[in-house]
Amino acid sequence: MKGKAILLLTGCCLISFGVLAAPPSVGNKVVLSHDNQKQIAAKAKEVSKVEKAKSTTENKAEEDEFYDLKGKSSAKQERFSADEEENTQKKKKVKKPELPKDKVATLERSLAMLTENIDNPAPIHYWFDRISLRGLLNADLNYQTKPEFTKSRSTQIMLSTVKLNIDAIANSWITAHVGIFYATDPAKYYLAANSTGVDLEEGYITVANLAKLPFYFRVGKQYVSFGLYHRYPILRPLTQILSETQVTAAQIGFVDISGLYGTIYVFNGVAQMNHTDRDRLNNSGFMLGYENLNNPLGVNIGFGYLTNMSDVGAIKNDLLNNYYDDRTHGLSAHLNLIAGPFDFALRYVSALQRFATRDFAYRHTSGVRRGAKPRASTIKAGYAFKTKGHDSKFILSYQWTREAYNMSNTATITSKLPINRMSIAYGINLLKNFLLSAELDRDHDYPAKRGGTNKYNNIATIRMTVLI
Repeated sequence: MKGKAILLLTGCCLISFGVLAAPPSVGNKVVLSHDNQKQIAAKAKEVSKVEKAKSTTENKAEEDEFYDLKGKSSAKQERFSADEEENTQKKKKVKKPELPKDKVATLERSLAMLTENIDNPAPIHYWFDRISLRGLLNADLNYQTKPEFTKSRSTQIMLSTVKLNIDAIANSWITAHVGIFYATDPAKYYLAANSTGVDLEEGYITVANLAKLPFYFRVGKQYVSFGLYHRYPILRPLTQILSETQVTAAQIGFVDISGLYGTIYVFNGVAQMNHTDRDRLNNSGFMLGYENLNNPLGVNIGFGYLTNMSDVGAIKNDLLNNYYDDRTHGLSAHLNLIAGPFDFALRYVSALQRFATRDFAYRHTSGVRRGAKPRASTIKAGYAFKTKGHDSKFILSYQWTREAYNMSNTATITSKLPINRMSIAYGINLLKNFLLSAELDRDHDYPAKRGGTNKYNNIATIRMTVLI
């Protein structure tokens, strides 16, 4: 309709300006010649083409505008998606990454040290990715010139210790551990009540994922962190005897990649005399330290505190009716230095005040018994080298005690320590999972005025160790 109107208007304009001559008329009708008709048709066709081109241009402009708006919308949506993806990535980056395996292994070794498991066989392979069995067996050939400073010389072949550990992984955070222990001489390891020598030495649950967090929680039967020692030496150092504490406890601690470590623990200890309620958490302690063994001069230094030393194994076994009179606080300290093949160690443990005479007595020079303040020190130096291609180590140590000869009425040999000890040892990793070692010790008893014999006992031991 629009095109027809334009065509009519165009025709009128052309007539008005004389472009087209006025056609002749017949009566009231205008008669157009053939030429005029052709000219009008041509002009109408030309106008139609112009209008069509204009319409196409307008439609294309509208289409371009539509797609431009659509493109802008699409680009906006893409930018929104990109921003959303970037925010998601930022949130992911906030999450602390896991430590590499070598760092985790370092933390696990520090945890073993902190929890008195230095030489306790650790799991290597897990069956079905869940269960591990590990252990050790120590067979000794032992010779003594004067056992306990009063007996005649002795020679023994004995299966001194057997240990079997069962470890299970519940999930990435929770593990369980059971340690079964056997000793030929149960009293030596405070198992006097168990004549068979078989004991559930450990049984605990650990909540930890050191790859993600440096903290751990452990509950069950275990050795708490008082003193620092190897669990199964040929002859236990005097500092170990005065600090080794095996109880059912709960502890929480940390081992950080910076080298700092610490733990705090609580447990049901022996009950106080006239306080028969044993269902109380009446003993506790803590340990703090720093370890960095990767430097040219490696160091491990720390100290521990125990609220009541009456729960130390050698002391607890000699308490009257398994009760204590007065609480006696204890302090332990340790230092390790390592430089190349050389290492140096210092251990110290002491009561911070005197025991009650009934708990741990000491004979004064006047002959009168009084409460003891036992303490012990160990200084040790080692050198690692190769013996025909096999890893070997040579160790020298000197140990001494003060007021550590228990003269209470119920005291046994386990708490009657020598006044000093000199020791020399050599060990070699002869074959895979097989160690051969030899140790010479010379113990000197307290003088007679302190309750001892002032005699010496020379001890020679050859040990074969098989790791299971």
